[in-house]
Amino acid sequence: MLADIVAEFLEQDGCCPREEMDIFRGLKIEDAIKRAAQARDQNGKLFVHQWNLEYQPQVPQKAEKILLASIPEILECKDFDTLHALVKSKLQIPFAGELYWYDTAFRIGISMGIFPQKVYLHAGTRMGAITLGIYEKGKEILEMSDLVKKYPEFTKMKAHQIEDFLCIKEKQGVLRKVKRL
Repeated sequence: MLADIVAEFLEQDGCCPREEMDIFRGLKIEDAIKRAAQARDQNGKLFVHQWNLEYQPQVPQKAEKILLASIPEILECKDFDTLHALVKSKLQIPFAGELYWYDTAFRIGISMGIFPQKVYLHAGTRMGAITLGIYEKGKEILEMSDLVKKYPEFTKMKAHQIEDFLCIKEKQGVLRKVKRL
């Protein structure tokens, strides 16, 4: 059952990351930071994950300013864990939370060729992990090795794809069916 859901997900391009990969791949760091902080696509539309920024326009403005001032530190990041930790530490501003930190780091990382090697948890992915029984209270990440031990079907996916998969499929109610089997 899970193998079929994973195959279908991969066949349909894994949704959000593909679009973001196309937008952010090859951008200069300044442009990537501006677009990532603003959470907007090439047409100026907010990414689906950041719908709430419509009501908190000060968040992307502050984030952009902070991250542009942090370019030297960002360029020193050689892996996603370091980049994510830097973004999280710099963006301790009201209404910026774990999803915004992850998505911002992910988008900047695309432009730098840096991708997550672990699955970062935020509300949606955490709920998906809980449903599948792979979440441990207090954890902010899931190790790929732990995931594939329990669910070998995930070996075909990259960490950022699993992050999207857990979030999307939980919202669709699909993972509850897997849990029951």
